[in-house]
Amino acid sequence: MSMATKNDDSAVGDAEPINEPVDVAEAVVIALEDAETDTGIDAEVPSSRELVFAKAKELDIDALTEEDLDSWISALSEELKVGLIIDGQHRVLGTKHKNIPFLIAALPDAGWQELAFQFIVLNSTARTVKEALLINIIGTSLTSDELTKVEKRLVDSGIPVPLYQGVMRLHDDSESPFYGMLRFGMAEVAPIDAKAAKSKIASFWHRASLIYPMVAHNIPGKTKREKLENWVALGLWYDYLKVFWGVAKKRYADTDLWSSQMLPDNSAPVSKLLRATILNLVQIGVCQVMLEAIYTEVNNDPDGAKTVATILPDISAFRKRCEMYFNRLKPEFFSEWGPGSKGLDGSRGPRDEFVKAVKQIITNEKTVADLKNQSTGSIIFKL
Repeated sequence: MSMATKNDDSAVGDAEPINEPVDVAEAVVIALEDAETDTGIDAEVPSSRELVFAKAKELDIDALTEEDLDSWISALSEELKVGLIIDGQHRVLGTKHKNIPFLIAALPDAGWQELAFQFIVLNSTARTVKEALLINIIGTSLTSDELTKVEKRLVDSGIPVPLYQGVMRLHDDSESPFYGMLRFGMAEVAPIDAKAAKSKIASFWHRASLIYPMVAHNIPGKTKREKLENWVALGLWYDYLKVFWGVAKKRYADTDLWSSQMLPDNSAPVSKLLRATILNLVQIGVCQVMLEAIYTEVNNDPDGAKTVATILPDISAFRKRCEMYFNRLKPEFFSEWGPGSKGLDGSRGPRDEFVKAVKQIITNEKTVADLKNQSTGSIIFKL
């Protein structure tokens, strides 16, 4: 927080409107209700209230209109403040009713042009805190007890605490397929950015929009809302994520597709699979095929005995389905693309084509050779 100081040792808050300018001095005191109390102030130093009374007695303001009186009170309150806050007003407001120490940078006797300069610089060069750092703080800097005390407030503020915790587990859990593979913007060299892991990998499982129809029967709860709450609260979303990508890691263990090795300039992983956008598109493609296949089995059962629950009764059955599809998704599918899979990050068309290609491979509709055909193949091998 930055502020410019004045030659006064007292501080008051902004004035409130005055309804009746009858007793002017008393009206000013009421209006300045945010002034500091006398507690802890040296008796020889006049308080803000005393200064207001003194100013009121010096001026003949009984004849002022309410509007003029309000303007005078506002101007006076500014003069009585210890300084003008250039940046950090919300931090000061947050300490209004609590004894919370904080640091300031003071600019004694700063002129208007200096105040304007500081305001412009502070507000044009400010940078938001990287989300990867927030994930790291929630995941590692707070103990379980500490996090429990503030979790509700964080959630109420729009911070997806369980999701952040899940992302940290991806990195810290020794059984996670992404163990030690995330970077948090603090000079680490790792293939997957933590923010990207949240938005492009973990969020897919956390919100369960595509996976929910296949797992709803295994989630406690009577309503969909209760089930989705338990899906997150019980960490089931993380369990399914870990199974899905654990199968992929095992499938490609003998290749460089699950290697943490980076390009020489550390700008991206050598593996084209371990790029967050590709991971996102693969899980969308595989789960979409799985869901469609299950629905087809249910709808085509002449006896009507098959249901999603009988076809996919538990997470072990889910694992077997994943193994079947990843076995079909051969390693060479992830090679021979155009330069760095250009276009997959910024264009809807190539992303849709990639998901389509994944589905064509795992449904045996096409082979990798078919997709690589330069005249009739997929656009992803021509980017």
